[in-house]
Amino acid sequence: MDCHSAKRPRVGDAKGQYVIGVDGGTESIRAGIFDLEGTPLAFSASAYATQYPQPGWAEQRPTDWWDAMGVAVRNALREANVLSSDISAICLDTTCCTVVALDEQGNPLRPALLWMDMRSAPQVLTARFPVQLLCRVSENIHIRP
Repeated sequence: MDCHSAKRPRVGDAKGQYVIGVDGGTESIRAGIFDLEGTPLAFSASAYATQYPQPGWAEQRPTDWWDAMGVAVRNALREANVLSSDISAICLDTTCCTVVALDEQGNPLRPALLWMDMRSAPQVLTARFPVQLLCRVSENIHIRP
């Protein structure tokens, strides 16, 4: 059976009466607990550091994200007075354009390169495409001429 034909659980199929939403951002992870109607019950955040080892570089340790998610989720559950066994689903979103190099077991090989890391600026496609065109088609305000 392929993954498209497998019966997938739906929110509410599980015994839990609550869901968790997790938002991973550049400075912190936020977790929210909601009932199945979408009513928010509690929110919590846990911050992590960004390292700048050289000018224009920006890195974070993926293990810090994992640790922060645990803290934020546990605190939100506690504040909402909800047990983890009462959760039927979890949804996660994060920033885009972050590079995480992993080994065969899924462990990080090095700190992650964040979306704002500029170390590859010399290799940008500006040699083939004008900066104005790249800005227009990508709407990326972080491209520097």
